[in-house]
Amino acid sequence: MFFLLLYELVVADDLSPASLLQLQAERQLRLSARQDREDGNSEVDDPLRQSAELLEDILVEDMVEERVGHGVPLAKRMTERRHDISGAGMRHGHLAETIDQPSQGEGAATPRVLVVGTHHKTGTFLVENLLQEMQKSILDAGHHANISNYYNTERNKWRLLEDEHGWSSEILLIHLRNTVAADFKKLEDRFGVGAFRYLQIARDPVSLVISAYLYHMHSDDCANACPDDLQQMRNARVTQGLRMQSGRALVTTLKEQREVAELICTKNPAQYRAMLLNEFSDNYDDAVAELYNFLAGGLVTDEVIAAAKLRAGEHDVKRWSEDRKNKNEHVHVGVQKEEVIALWTSQNTELEPELSLVNKERVAFSSIIKSCQATGE
Repeated sequence: MFFLLLYELVVADDLSPASLLQLQAERQLRLSARQDREDGNSEVDDPLRQSAELLEDILVEDMVEERVGHGVPLAKRMTERRHDISGAGMRHGHLAETIDQPSQGEGAATPRVLVVGTHHKTGTFLVENLLQEMQKSILDAGHHANISNYYNTERNKWRLLEDEHGWSSEILLIHLRNTVAADFKKLEDRFGVGAFRYLQIARDPVSLVISAYLYHMHSDDCANACPDDLQQMRNARVTQGLRMQSGRALVTTLKEQREVAELICTKNPAQYRAMLLNEFSDNYDDAVAELYNFLAGGLVTDEVIAAAKLRAGEHDVKRWSEDRKNKNEHVHVGVQKEEVIALWTSQNTELEPELSLVNKERVAFSSIIKSCQATGE
């Protein structure tokens, strides 16, 4: 950076005022980009780390469902609750006829803005991969699709991670990370009421807490979900560390995903839907099909959706070879998921009162999921 600034000073005398202004603007952009890279956690951009975390999340999801679910059941969404928006009968290569300007009334046009909202540790890496496969399939069909990633860093505003370059594409795929209920108003203000589809990916509160604890034992990628003293949690006994993580999650991620789900349940099920991460663990292909059909059904052809589903198979951890699984599992060191889940299922009194509070949240969230089923039938 020093040599770059020195070069700029040397050549500055030969530049016009307009050129100087442009040079200064470019320099500020470079500095800003450099700062963004330094502020970011490179860990979350590492493909190996992403694969390892995806595998870990799914394994925790399976173990919690098997060992904890009997004590505090989490409602299963009814797979029959699906709206027929698959786009059957559309011509090959045809894009559903839409309007250029967002609609101000629900259901007035086929939405071309397709949004998936995730919370911290509810499948962010999986959704990132699935949206990329959808974009590739749309592009292969001769249509234009952009992906924009928004991150709710301060809980009340969006930070655009990738330059949207305006909304000029036929289809805009948005991944909204760490989503909160207030984001719906921002979407409506930006695109218009009824001009987008929104899919929430939520997670069993117990497995979310356990995954967050395991993740934050080695990762500083916290959003707002880490205890105030992260190092203290890492140095503490497992029971104390798990209490610290649980306490923080109760007032951040768990609260946020419950409030988003509650709001979704009051809205048009043709435009809003909630899915659970354990659906991708239980039956990956069916869950991927539901995600793609809900987002793009009626907008693109069945062939485009089928191509995306085929590509998505790469991200099903249960299809990975044992060698690949082992390589990714070895990325994790220190406290292991088996130990943490065993502590939780033993109802260890050292985890109180947070254990009871998280289990209570699980029951409340299950009730919300059931209510969504009732409104969507």
